[in-house]
Amino acid sequence: MKNKGDDMREIVIIGGGIAGMSAGIYASVKGGSLTQSHEIENYPGFVDAIPCTQLTDAMENQALRLGAEFANETVEKISGEEGSYTLHTKSKKEIKAKTVIIATGTRPRPLNAKGMKEFFGKGISACAVCDGFFYKNKSVAIIGGGNTALYEALYLSKICKKVYILNRRDKLTAEAITQEKVSKLENVEVILNTELQEAKGTRFLEKITVVNNKTNSTSEIEIDGLFVAIGVLPNTEFLKDFIELNKWGFVKTQGVSTATNKKGIFVAGDITANMFQQVVISAGTGASAGLEAEHYLHSLKE
Repeated sequence: MKNKGDDMREIVIIGGGIAGMSAGIYASVKGGSLTQSHEIENYPGFVDAIPCTQLTDAMENQALRLGAEFANETVEKISGEEGSYTLHTKSKKEIKAKTVIIATGTRPRPLNAKGMKEFFGKGISACAVCDGFFYKNKSVAIIGGGNTALYEALYLSKICKKVYILNRRDKLTAEAITQEKVSKLENVEVILNTELQEAKGTRFLEKITVVNNKTNSTSEIEIDGLFVAIGVLPNTEFLKDFIELNKWGFVKTQGVSTATNKKGIFVAGDITANMFQQVVISAGTGASAGLEAEHYLHSLKE
C-alpha cells in the first residue's frame, strides 16, 4: 500500500506476465503493496497444455485478492537512488517507489530478409497460437530450430495441411523429447542448412525463396503462412543507462539472487541473464524477487 502522507509505493512491479504476476502474489502475501504495469506445455500441475493468458488471468485474480493494484502504464525511464526511485511513464506520470521489480519480458527477434516487413501481418507472423487458425488446411513454414520453433510446429501440425521447419544449422537445437515428437508427424518436414532469402506475393504472402548455405543453391516453396521463431530480444532498452546489462541486453543479477547492481532494484523472468527461459523458471524468479523485495523493505526499517 501507499505510505501514509505521500505517494511513495513500497513495491512497484513493471510487467504483467508470468514473472510479474508471481512477484505480485508473493509480495502481496508478505504484506507489501504494489503496482503492475501486461499455450504453455510445461507448467507443473497441468496435464494438458494451457493458454498463457489463462494462467496469467488466474494469477492476476489471485494477486488482486491478496491486495495488489494494477496500472496500465508504460515505463520509459527509472531514476533515483536507494530507497527512493521514480518511474517515468509514457503518459508523463511519475510513480515513486522504495523498491522496484522489473519483469518486462522479451519480444521475438526480427528476421531481416527481403519482403519481411511488407508481408508481416499479411502471411508472416511471430505467434502460431495467435494466428495459426488462419491457416487451417493450408501450408506454412517455420523459421528456427529451437524449442519455440518446434512447439509451434507441434501446434500447427494439428491445423495445417503441411508444415516446413527451416533451420540454418545442420541440426535442430530443441530438446530431444520435442524433436522426437516432431519427427513422428507425417505432415511436418524439416529442412536443414536453409535460410530465408525473400518472401514473395501480391497482396499476401504466396511463396518464399530459400538458399542452402552449404551449396548456395536456391529454391522456392509455396506457402500461405510463415512463422518466425529465431529467438527473442529483452525489453530492457529503457534500463541501459540505469542498471547493468550484458552485451545482449539481458539484466545481470548478483549471483543466484534476483538483485541487480542497484540496491532495491530486482529483476525476474526472461530478461535475466539466465540460460534457461521457461515459464516455470519465470514464475520462480518472480516469487524470489517478491520475497527479496520484501526482505529489502524490512532492512530499510531497521
